[in-house]
Amino acid sequence: MTPTQTDKDASMARAMWAVVLVGLSATVVAAWVSGALAARSAALGAAVAAANLWVIALVVRGMLGQKKSSVPWSLVAVLKMAALFGGLYLLLRGGWVSLLPLLAGYGALPLGIVAGQLGAPHPVEEEG
Repeated sequence: MTPTQTDKDASMARAMWAVVLVGLSATVVAAWVSGALAARSAALGAAVAAANLWVIALVVRGMLGQKKSSVPWSLVAVLKMAALFGGLYLLLRGGWVSLLPLLAGYGALPLGIVAGQLGAPHPVEEEG
């Protein structure tokens, strides 16, 4: 049995919510442990993680789509990476964020993806 589009959308929504909740938790812990700069850094890292997941989902859906798309998805992926690294570099260089809390907030991405998949239905293998 193959997953339907609705199953895939629900899985993505679960992962996105999990990333947001893990990022919110990291922000609260950073505020409690280290103060306002750490909280802002963790919140920004979590926001970047959620945005990154959303763009990755769009790119993958576009690249694997059934119909021909006019959007050059490989270019979008490259621009996403450039914006991610360039933006984080500028934030760190300008002193707007602190590195470790930013990484803790961005850590919401892999943790949220894993947490979001915990409640996902597993595909049933067909006997044959």
